[in-house]
Amino acid sequence: MQTIVFGDAHGCFEQILELMQKIGPSQNDRIISLGDFVDRGPDSPGCLEFVKKHESIMGNHEYKHVRFRHRILKELSPSQIGTREQFLNRGLDYETAVDFMETLPFYLEFPEAVLVHAGLEYGIPMEEQNRIVLVGGASKRRICGIDPKTGVPFWCLHYPQSAKPVIYGHLKNKVESIPHRENLFPLDTGCCAGGKLTAVTLPDFRLYQVPGWKK
Repeated sequence: MQTIVFGDAHGCFEQILELMQKIGPSQNDRIISLGDFVDRGPDSPGCLEFVKKHESIMGNHEYKHVRFRHRILKELSPSQIGTREQFLNRGLDYETAVDFMETLPFYLEFPEAVLVHAGLEYGIPMEEQNRIVLVGGASKRRICGIDPKTGVPFWCLHYPQSAKPVIYGHLKNKVESIPHRENLFPLDTGCCAGGKLTAVTLPDFRLYQVPGWKK
């Protein structure tokens, strides 16, 4: 049995299927999305249905839909509006989709690694982490943003090389930068922008990639 973790699919359902075909999971394998499986790409409903059959953590894009429901956000962005229209155009219930998004955990922890969407603050227990940091929200942008000198998220610069490996997404990384370090595995490789869709398997930390969606 292995655990398959894949990065930000952003509505690219065909790429998820292609990636799974390449990996060849068994019925006993766990398949987990790092979040941001909706918005931007052509098939957010397909991605959501796939994730519902498996697992996902909360991404900032799913969190935006949830926060809009609760009037924390005043309006949806064009990418979220596009997702809502994809559901409505197919006769699917958008509100039911948001119901599911609202159930997503903000992190998962395994003996081999911690899974977060955007980042974390080292030294703080996972159950006490700021949710906005975990998903990469605006109020903690500096923590989860990219250091222009190194091209590495700021939180990674303070994460010890001796600490448990972290698998994360959120900020598009160049393919050749994976991994930044032996215990940091960035899996957002720009699938919906012509990059790649990337996965890593546990416990062996083997990387898999397929070409991303091109408009």
